[in-house]
Amino acid sequence: GMVLESTFLGDGKNIYGIQKKVKYETKDSNTYATGCDRELVKIDLQNKKIEKVIDLDNDSSILGGNERNIVIGTMDFGRTVTTEDKQKDDSLYKKAKYRLKSVNIDSGKEVELKVLKEKYCHREMVSGSKLYISNEKEKKVDVIDFVANKSQKIKTDIPLSIDNIIQDKSGKDILYCIAYDSYGRDEKGWDYY
Repeated sequence: GMVLESTFLGDGKNIYGIQKKVKYETKDSNTYATGCDRELVKIDLQNKKIEKVIDLDNDSSILGGNERNIVIGTMDFGRTVTTEDKQKDDSLYKKAKYRLKSVNIDSGKEVELKVLKEKYCHREMVSGSKLYISNEKEKKVDVIDFVANKSQKIKTDIPLSIDNIIQDKSGKDILYCIAYDSYGRDEKGWDYY
């Protein structure tokens, strides 16, 4: 009754994935499938064993990782909500917060990195030990080194969404950004940082 989601990480020896149970509920004439009992698991390929690493919230996703730390984004509705609530009540998302944290997979130690308002569009990407965060209401990109626990800001001319991260020959990150509202912006609808 367990399934693996499509996110996988590796550390050179083992593969890590998200394992969950799927339960089905029928209410009136609608059937809802809900993932529950989610956890990050270590898949030991040599010994063919699966071992639980940490529990995960049902509204969490792993954005990336570096060394022994992973970055997790979690939708926080401020209360317990059902799958039916999420599908029928759009106002839930306007009131929700999106919490970003770093978790050490060996110790379980968590560090909150940033809390965003879900009513605004935002984009997060991980490259190496850096978490890049953009927001439709701000003319900046937050850069958080979640391993060294340091942060900085990159100022932008307009609010830009991180579309992709590429690296130059020296390994330096280059952010390819596009405007949240790129219609009618012509040459000012994108930029590199």
